[in-house]
Amino acid sequence: MKCMRKQKIKEMLFWGFLFTGFAAGVLFVNLWGNTYLGDISIFGPEQMKTVAGLETDPGELFRYLVFERAKGILLLWLLGYTVAGIPAALFTFGWLGAAAGILLSTCIIEMRLAGIIVFLTALLPQWLVYMPMIWMLCTQIYDKGIVRYQKGRYFDNWEKEKQYLSILLLTAALLAAGAVLETFASPWLMRQVVNFFYNL
Repeated sequence: MKCMRKQKIKEMLFWGFLFTGFAAGVLFVNLWGNTYLGDISIFGPEQMKTVAGLETDPGELFRYLVFERAKGILLLWLLGYTVAGIPAALFTFGWLGAAAGILLSTCIIEMRLAGIIVFLTALLPQWLVYMPMIWMLCTQIYDKGIVRYQKGRYFDNWEKEKQYLSILLLTAALLAAGAVLETFASPWLMRQVVNFFYNL
């Protein structure tokens, strides 16, 4: 019963930071978007033509995505060994929520209801892999932090450390899978949506 309560508290914290960040991102765009965005059109016809006609080398794009994503994942994993692990895991969810709120609000402001489809297309299908990956990693970091710092003791055997290392390896595999989707599936989907709405 006690473990279930702790599990619920952990989940509530992660969901709470995610939705708080999302609300903050939406409010930021709606209250101060004109100040920071001005007359810049992110999803205008010219910009969308560029997206639809953009040709990239798949191998180069894949390497770039893996390298950029891996830096953040490795840093987050290493922070799990420090007192900053739990705050970093919670901040990650807050940041993801804020980024999603800003993107969704910008899409809707510039494209109205069609912006929701563009928003979903920008996230799918790779975030169906990335999000569970981040959730798994952050929950392990949270659990490790609870054991190490709130209970006043360290992981006292190799099995616990091996489990934490295995999470990094599993995260790396999911990261590669997500990068494959982001390299091949996501650009194709975005081109279809852009061609449909702008008749390019």
